[in-house]
Amino acid sequence: MKLLPSIAAVATAWEQPSYADFLKSLAQKKSGWGAPTGRIAALWSLCPALTPPDNGSVVCDMATCALVCDEGFMATGRRRTKCRFNQKRQFFWKKTLAECDTCTDISAAPAGVEKVCSFNALGKKKCQFKCANGEDIQSSGGSFGAITSICTCPRWNDRVCGWNTRKLGKMITDSDVAGFTCPAAPTTTTQAPATTTQAPASTTAQPPASTQGFLF
Repeated sequence: MKLLPSIAAVATAWEQPSYADFLKSLAQKKSGWGAPTGRIAALWSLCPALTPPDNGSVVCDMATCALVCDEGFMATGRRRTKCRFNQKRQFFWKKTLAECDTCTDISAAPAGVEKVCSFNALGKKKCQFKCANGEDIQSSGGSFGAITSICTCPRWNDRVCGWNTRKLGKMITDSDVAGFTCPAAPTTTTQAPATTTQAPASTTAQPPASTQGFLF
């Protein structure tokens, strides 16, 4: 079935913004990020109410509702869905929104290794490991100035959250962290130079012998 020219023009002119752009619009309290209503999309309020997951919320605009996970949590699947309807005027959601999940905190780092954890620009957990003495950190995958791990829930890992570490090419665990080591910093062996200067010999003249008691 062909779309009417006006509907086709709307379909080609409007593009779904990226999820990162959607978050920016949300932070700036801007609307217009949801898909426009039309022949196959309906106003979101006409569809059944969505229940927010644990550690997340659902926000809606036009024909679209989006999942927003709390800081440190990530969606384990679909993050946006559209309200659709059929020929019987039955309203339904095109996709099922995901849950919000996160990684278990990494255990304490070994002695001599510093662990600093925070959140990145997308609100994901991240931890950086480096040697307290400034030396390169040693791991099973080589030595590095620092090792950074980010909590992700990727499709290739069946949406199971883990600490993805690009430098090591894998998801690390507590046992990997326990294997991080730091070499001892080089010791300073500089000694003070030996003193070779000798005191100059005395050149002071001796006093003349006394002539008292002698007759000439």
